[in-house]
Amino acid sequence: MKRVLVIGDYLIDRYVLYQQERYDPANSQAPVVKLVSDCVVQGGAGNFVRNLQEVVDLDTQVKFYYVDQVKLRDFPTKKRIFVEDKFVFREDTNDEIEHDESLIEEFIANIQDNDHVVISDYHKGTLDELDIKKIIDKCNSLSNVKTFVDTNFIKDCHKGCTWLKINALTAEQYNPNARKHYIIKDITSKFSCNTIITRGESGLVCLSKGGEQAIRIVKDEDPTFIDSIGAGDACLVGLVKSVVDGKDLKDTLLYADICGHLSTYSLGTLKTLDKNEIDSKFKRVKTTEDYHGSWLKWVFYSE
Repeated sequence: MKRVLVIGDYLIDRYVLYQQERYDPANSQAPVVKLVSDCVVQGGAGNFVRNLQEVVDLDTQVKFYYVDQVKLRDFPTKKRIFVEDKFVFREDTNDEIEHDESLIEEFIANIQDNDHVVISDYHKGTLDELDIKKIIDKCNSLSNVKTFVDTNFIKDCHKGCTWLKINALTAEQYNPNARKHYIIKDITSKFSCNTIITRGESGLVCLSKGGEQAIRIVKDEDPTFIDSIGAGDACLVGLVKSVVDGKDLKDTLLYADICGHLSTYSLGTLKTLDKNEIDSKFKRVKTTEDYHGSWLKWVFYSE
């Protein structure tokens, strides 16, 4: 049995959707709305876990470690308000998670040889820098344990992880004076890891540990794009799934990018990924001339 152990911040995503019926006659700037739906789903690391569970094979066990805020108070919640499918504002409540040292100790104690360990850090309090260092050190002391760090703030505690996934803004903030194509080289060298920088609708770039392999994915504009919320989690799902399955680097990144891309076809984190849809698109893209004809760059065509 393959194992994926996940630790991170469990959040709640709430989507409140309104339909506009008219404007207030006393104030032409104020819409009069009718509630269409009010949906609550798992967010943060919880969103990553529920999507990963949808795509992994039956021989893979996914176990999620998180602070049970219900015992203390409500989970941190991101409430997003939409009017006529337009994102109007977001309200965050209970924005911090109480740190639980016993949870960290339990997680570290349960890591075994050949595990895949995911640190999904939304910086709400489940993990601090010392915790992350302890986890990565434990993983590196065992045999064939692969670690994945998904973060918006690059810290020294991330050194030695197997995979570091960040977005373009995080990369630029890490080294704002460096030319863009040097940033990933700097990070990969300093942290001794495989680095992925996601670029939203523009795809992603990856540099393998040691710099032996560099891959960049770019895409056409996609008219089916709806929303990028949750795309980073979906990309991480594809990355972890592919590494667990033993795919090579090129196929791993393609699968990860397809997961992230398909997640933008629906609003936010309301829907989970469809494994059959991902596999079908992966198979189609692999038949394109661009995929087979170039190692450093290929085009992911919209359909």
